[in-house]
Amino acid sequence: MIFDYKNYTTQESIDLMMTAKKIAMYDNLHTQLGFFPVAKVITHILEPLSNAFNWMPSKMDIGIPDGWRELKPAELNLPDSAMDRFGFYKVSSPVTGKIIPSQGLQSRILGEFDDHNQLTKITLTWTGTNDLVDLIDYTQLNNGNIAKHLEPLLEAVKDLAIKNNLSPEDIIITGNSLGAGLVNVNAQARETLAGGFFKDSNYIAFASPNIHDDGSVLNIGFENDGVFRIAGDADSFFGAFLGTKPLVVNPDKDYESTFNNIISFDDPHSLSLLGGGNYLAKSLLNIPISWTPHIMNMVTDSWERIATSKFYPLLNKDSVVVMDNLSQLMRHTKWVGDIYQNTGHYGKPAFIFGNEYGNMLKGNDAGDYISAGAGDDKINPGLGADVIDGGTGTDTLMLHGFARDWDIYNVDNFVYFRPKDGTGMKKTESIEKVEFAKEYYKTFDVNTHNLSYESGLIFKTKETVQYKNAVVGTNGDDDLTGSVVFGLGGNNTLHALKIASLLVGGEGNDILLGNDGNDELYGGEGNDFLYGGKGNDILFGGIGNDIFHFDKNSGGKTDIMDLNQYAHDKDTVQFTSDMFKDVCDVLLHARDVKGNVVISDAQNTITIHDYSIDLLIQNQVLSVV
Repeated sequence: MIFDYKNYTTQESIDLMMTAKKIAMYDNLHTQLGFFPVAKVITHILEPLSNAFNWMPSKMDIGIPDGWRELKPAELNLPDSAMDRFGFYKVSSPVTGKIIPSQGLQSRILGEFDDHNQLTKITLTWTGTNDLVDLIDYTQLNNGNIAKHLEPLLEAVKDLAIKNNLSPEDIIITGNSLGAGLVNVNAQARETLAGGFFKDSNYIAFASPNIHDDGSVLNIGFENDGVFRIAGDADSFFGAFLGTKPLVVNPDKDYESTFNNIISFDDPHSLSLLGGGNYLAKSLLNIPISWTPHIMNMVTDSWERIATSKFYPLLNKDSVVVMDNLSQLMRHTKWVGDIYQNTGHYGKPAFIFGNEYGNMLKGNDAGDYISAGAGDDKINPGLGADVIDGGTGTDTLMLHGFARDWDIYNVDNFVYFRPKDGTGMKKTESIEKVEFAKEYYKTFDVNTHNLSYESGLIFKTKETVQYKNAVVGTNGDDDLTGSVVFGLGGNNTLHALKIASLLVGGEGNDILLGNDGNDELYGGEGNDFLYGGKGNDILFGGIGNDIFHFDKNSGGKTDIMDLNQYAHDKDTVQFTSDMFKDVCDVLLHARDVKGNVVISDAQNTITIHDYSIDLLIQNQVLSVV
């Protein structure tokens, strides 16, 4: 999962991230330019104003977590002169030393205490950029020269930890921006600094420009942040600069330890060619556009929204994620989604997260997961097999066509909208209303047994759309047969009838067996086996490592809609040897056609959508058994 770190459990990893984030942002925003109390201004002025006008996408919660407090110099066996007048511990710069006492490299050190006032954890935060003197030290991140200047504070923390019987695992080393860069430097030198004591400590970095990519650091940040990952893993400042694109555009390079495809959809990003669609959107020089996500990383609850989502178990570091961070100014006029073609993942399935206000959320055509959150939201999922959680509030689903173009099912508190054109079913939860594009003047209520629409002020007319019947399984392992079958949880085996059938696996590792009709199969979440049989079939594997199986009894036209579309999926298109003798034989029967791959023999025409022969070979997708 996306915040998974080392061998910690999912919840332990989330707790580590949330603790590190609160402390790192409190530290970075505490004081700017050596005198300006940003954290207090946010807490006492900006946050109340934002709440009054619903301005920001979330509350700006700048403060220390419960149970934590700042550690005084005496507790660290340091002289009072080790701390400046704003509560920062001083760190000597390899370039400037400490020319201004309250500026330059800094740190805060906090402790968590139990009910008996016993120290249980320590967090050392390397402070992010908060004055102009800091800027020169960015040149020292990639070459590692700055590492030895961190040692005096590390030695003090080490001594305090040993005195209180704390292990290195009880220590979090965190920071934001420049501070995150120092976290990566610290991690890279962890086996030598302070005698290697911090080798197994926890390194959580936010929006770091440089990346140490051995797995010791959890590097968190937005893809469209001009700072995050810009210096990468180069071994010098000059090398990092040469690695940028012209006009200091972030190269957007992926790393194992970084979040690679998470977008802050904020006001500047929404401005089309002036915003996220511009080549200069990720330029370090384009302050209004590329630096806004850097700020959103600090003052919004983006990371908390991800961690608390129902979709969290499905996410990994390469998942495409779009966070609605629009202000009141834009949130009622801009559709939020993965809308720009210059990202490298445009058209891939995305996880789209709203916030506590009314959002306008838009999917693409690849099978999205949309979590609207609180507020009265509008959700336009597009095509593809989508999963939608409306959250609280009165949420409206916007679909194409007429109401008559859809078959609708109410199964296990989810309402499924299945388009008759085969473009992808919508699994919805907490949706109160639905509109159809060709009946835009009607808004249907979503009820337990039907959709209903009532029109007219004097002579009222009522229209209903009844839900269809289905065979429904349990959350256990079921073996079910029918023309419409929903498997729910468990590892299920679903069988189609000889007529056109709909099989929906749901969660679990399911086996979906089509028959002689024109079948539509949805694997859902899990590692599924999909077999269409004869007829013109449409196959959606969903998230997981799915097998699309064909044998000598297969026939007709088959569309595979989402082969390896989700990050880290390892799907397989599997043929029996009585169809093709080996993979080379399959490739001889394959051709690229308008962005798809078509594999054909005497009985079959198999179209793999949004794929190429090169990708079939590169990803080793094909198998003959």
